[in-house]
Amino acid sequence: MEVSFEVIRVIITHSCTGDEYQRLLTTGVPTEAFLPEGSRMNLKYRVRDIDHTNQYSRKKISAEQQLSDFQQFLEEPTKPDIMIVSSYPNDYAAKCVGLFCLMQLSKFFFSKDIRKKELSARGINCSPRWHSVYATFDDSVISKHNGHIPSMYVFSEVVDNSTPRKMELLRELLVRTSKVKRLVVTSSANPVEFADTLRIRASSYLWLLPKGD
Repeated sequence: MEVSFEVIRVIITHSCTGDEYQRLLTTGVPTEAFLPEGSRMNLKYRVRDIDHTNQYSRKKISAEQQLSDFQQFLEEPTKPDIMIVSSYPNDYAAKCVGLFCLMQLSKFFFSKDIRKKELSARGINCSPRWHSVYATFDDSVISKHNGHIPSMYVFSEVVDNSTPRKMELLRELLVRTSKVKRLVVTSSANPVEFADTLRIRASSYLWLLPKGD
């Protein structure tokens, strides 16, 4: 049986039981990533068009295309791709989206979906994890999880004006976890610009601004 992610995801919620909430915290999810109980976030009113130009090219991604790519990111739970979610004026909205994706892909990992065989074949043996990137101490994802390979990583705590050390560390972590899905939560810069800074290529992007702006 395959897990269905239903209609295109524009409504973000974090409905969970007390036990589920505690389990999410053990995966590394920060408490500030949760929406207030009973509330929701409508991405339709927050996603903005991206129009980014660097010295070599120009990249334009409509809000509609971003939402479509977001849906595809969720519908391909075994694909080892990268998504970057950036929100302004802080990373709260981006963290809410990151948590939603982690919850959805955790459901897939604990399901009986036949596609899970693809994960096992790549040595992936545990549910998604959230990893806050800090540059003040040894930040080894591999040693932290004792050889277990999560089916997805959400990386946070790196923004457009972070130190070169944190930027370098995030890039290294993205490379070292290339077997699995990865989602980067950031703030301020549009996500394509952030990818340019890291010198990486992502498969999908979401740029979130305050509702009504």
